[in-house]
Amino acid sequence: MAQTVNISGLSDISFSSLRSGEEARRSQSICVFSDLPARGYIVAAIGSGAGGNFKLDGGGASSLSYSVQWSDQPSEDSGMPLSPGMPYGGQTSGATDETCSSGPPRSASLIVTISAAEIAAGRSGVNYSGTLSLTISPQ
Repeated sequence: MAQTVNISGLSDISFSSLRSGEEARRSQSICVFSDLPARGYIVAAIGSGAGGNFKLDGGGASSLSYSVQWSDQPSEDSGMPLSPGMPYGGQTSGATDETCSSGPPRSASLIVTISAAEIAAGRSGVNYSGTLSLTISPQ
């Protein structure tokens, strides 16, 4: 029997108003589904920086590093730090269907943070962007 894991409900994360001297943290509750008996899964994250690092590119030599945290509970603003490309197992989904359309509406939290030091080092007027790829695997 095939094992199914699914992630849905992700959206773009915007850091539109950064303040010097303050960290910027964004969290979103998402749906992760696993049909395994224990509902277990593994999550891994890869950024668009060199070597999969978590970096936002501002063009030229300008970039900002960010950190990624994960929680297997929704509505969290902190979680376990993820390292680029390193799987983080032992996660359990509370979702009862693949899109969280019945049962709990969300089952996990993705937290992205830019430190105060990175913000202070950033260049004003530069639009930074990047991609964060998440892989969910059965466990």
